[in-house]
Amino acid sequence: MRGRAAIASMVVLGAISTSPAPASAQLPPVESSSPACTGHRFRLDGAAALPDSSGSATLVPEWLPALETIADCLRRPEHERTCAVVQGRFDEQSFSHAVVTAFGSAQAAQLARARARATAVLSRLSELGVPAERLREAPPLPEPTWRGTEVVLLEGCLPAPQRLSEDDVRLVEEARAVLAAPPQPQVVVQEVAAPASPSPFFVEAGPGGSLELSSSAVAAPSLRAGLGARRGHVTGRVSAAIATASPDERRASWELKAGAGYALLGWLDLGLAGGLRWGSVGLDSPWLDRSWFAGFEAVECPLSLAEGTELCLEQSLFPIGSVHKRARIEDGKLERIPATRDSLVRLELGAFLRQHF
Repeated sequence: MRGRAAIASMVVLGAISTSPAPASAQLPPVESSSPACTGHRFRLDGAAALPDSSGSATLVPEWLPALETIADCLRRPEHERTCAVVQGRFDEQSFSHAVVTAFGSAQAAQLARARARATAVLSRLSELGVPAERLREAPPLPEPTWRGTEVVLLEGCLPAPQRLSEDDVRLVEEARAVLAAPPQPQVVVQEVAAPASPSPFFVEAGPGGSLELSSSAVAAPSLRAGLGARRGHVTGRVSAAIATASPDERRASWELKAGAGYALLGWLDLGLAGGLRWGSVGLDSPWLDRSWFAGFEAVECPLSLAEGTELCLEQSLFPIGSVHKRARIEDGKLERIPATRDSLVRLELGAFLRQHF
């Protein structure tokens, strides 16, 4: 087994032959212009059949000028897409029975010799600076020809490099110009109009009711409308109402009320209020019953229905007041009486919509 391995190693190096052949390199002329390099075949024949003093029979010293010429061609800019295709060749050299047995066949031994020569040439071109992506190895021909290596310069075997479009070139030039002289920052002062202050005024309307306590208790539902204004935390309001009650003297009443409050919370106002009421049998009739009142008022607006619209609740307590009567109706007849006065306490509840503008 050791003998067979040694024989195989020598054959890979092209070492076994019946007679040595002189090494030579037949090169086509290479001019200084680039077309001379393209498409040429470099025949490197005359490979040694036995190892030389250095132990190698795969790379012949006489091939080196040709390999340098190939490397020079591949370095030229006009051949940036050209590759070197290397193919090992073998002749009709015969082998001993031991060598054929080691490789399995005479053709297998010849192919091993050819591949070894191609590998040596590829290694030498790489040492001369040819990039690996520009080197190709072609399988040996199955038939014997000559003992050596063939190198073919194949144009266009590498993909064309991407080129910048005219727009891309223009953008690159603009970017370089900006980097070379960056623009100075400019401060632009723009006048911005101050936001308009919201109007402090509002209107409001809604139903309510009152309860007056004097010598008798009188409840009166009402419909109220008014307007007001808010400045900071202070609110002022005035309103008018139409009310009705069961006593004939107060079947229809006009009411006026005014008040001022302070916002303890964003939705709660507490303040003072007072008002007047005129009652009669009709809205256009002379008054028969009149009262005034003063006290405390609370307004809450906890719910916003739309932009600028609020739902509010009102509670009022008027502990100070007086009622003045100057006539009464008995059995449907108006009867004047001496003017009488009586103190009263008034309670009010109401709900209304408030619209800001």
